[in-house]
Parts: sequence; structure tokens; C-alpha cells
Amino acid sequence: MRREDGPTGARELQRALTARLLRRLCALPLFDRRSSRGVLRWAVLWGGHNLLLRGGEFGCVDNKDFTAAYGLTLADCDWIAPCAETGGYDALVVDMMVIKDERVTRSRVPCLIRRRQPPSVPRGADPCCAYDALRALWEQRIAQTPPSERSTAPLFALPDGIAVSTATVLSFVREAAVAAGEPPGDFDSRSLRIGGATDLYHLFGPQEAERLIAARGRWCSLIHQIYTRLSATSMLAVSSVMADATGVDLEAFRHGYVMPAIVRARRS
Repeated sequence: MRREDGPTGARELQRALTARLLRRLCALPLFDRRSSRGVLRWAVLWGGHNLLLRGGEFGCVDNKDFTAAYGLTLADCDWIAPCAETGGYDALVVDMMVIKDERVTRSRVPCLIRRRQPPSVPRGADPCCAYDALRALWEQRIAQTPPSERSTAPLFALPDGIAVSTATVLSFVREAAVAAGEPPGDFDSRSLRIGGATDLYHLFGPQEAERLIAARGRWCSLIHQIYTRLSATSMLAVSSVMADATGVDLEAFRHGYVMPAIVRARRS
């Protein structure tokens, strides 16, 4: 497991794949969302954006085998029926492994996603819904996987059952960029994570977004923040509105411009 490193003062161009760009794909009938690969790609795009996933958190990093101890399996998805706690909406709890963990605790973090539409609306009617995209993938994988293997089988897997790697995520991200009319080389496997964080910042402002991004993105927070608690209600609400973001990231206005990372001192 990799340990968390502090950001350097400069980085390569990694454009944010935001909801604004992802929504462009919804209007493209030729952008496949129906085939087995299309269902997987759609879940990677909207699930990765909503959960702020790193490229290696979908299945495995390149040149490494998938393991149930670190990867996201079918058993790591807990589907919650509409109830008072979810505001009457369907919801999903995903137990995410923190693959960058400076203390190497090998712990999982529960991440919440609420369906954007009420139960009366058929699944799939809202193409921007991360819950629906992930549910479609989960049902597809359940049909492909024998019951005895579901506790260790990857959720994000190609039609042949091979877990999605960082390279696969990169391929999906750049396919989406091309379809959205953006230069594919400006995006990489972290663009969904950056896009989700960018949209949270635009939706909630710097103060509230800082806590939401740190919690939802499984980043190490400042020491004073360990004494605060986020409510499940807030996290469910966040998951259902992220696809409505309309903000444009600064790098989209100036091709080739790389916004410098904020340098923070490491905690001792």
C-alpha cells in the first residue's frame, strides 16, 4: 500500500472531468451506455466523479492483481431501501479502501450515494444519476458472477471478469473527453476525482467544501478536523446534487495552463 505524500509545488496538466462535461455525453446517442462495456464505462464515469475515486480505487493499479482485501467488490455495496434516514430515496453505501494511507491502517471508509430521483421514477431515466449507473453495473456483475464468488469478485470489471485497472479508467476518461469535445491528452485517470472535488467546491464554497472533499475523497485532513463529524444527511444530499454543478475549471479557459498545487507542510 502506498503512503500519502505531500503535493509538490508543480504538477502535470490534469484537467477536471466535471459534471458539466459529463452531462454533454447524456445527449449523445452514439456514446454507448447500454452494452456490457457501456454500462461499465458509465458507472466508472459517474461513480468515479461522485465518489472522488483515484484511478487505482476502481479495481487495481496497473501491473497489479486485484485483491478483495484492497479492491472494491460486489460485497462492498450495501443497497438501502427508501427510509426516513435517506429522505425516502434509495441509497447506496460503498465501503471504500483508502489506497493512500499514511498510517497504513488498511481501513475502509463508508461512502454514501443517494439516488437523484424518487422511487416512482424508473431507474435509468436520469442518466446523470451515479446511483442508477452503479446499480446497473452491480446487477450486470451479479448476473455474470457465481454466488460463491461474489464476496471476492470485483465490482468494476470488464466483460471477461478482469478488474478495471488504472489504464482502463484512463481509457474511459479520454473516450469521454473526446466525445465531449475536449482534448483527451488534458485528462488522466485522476480527472474524475479532480472533477468531483472541483464541483463540490463550486457547489458549497471553500469552507463547507473543504470538509466534504476531505471526507468524501478520503484525504488526510488537518488535525483540528478529526474532532468534527459529518452527518449522513449532508453526505446523502451531496451525492444527489453533484451532477447539477455548472462551474468551469480555470484550466478549461487556457489550454496548457497547469494550476499549481498548494504546498502544505507534512504533519509530524
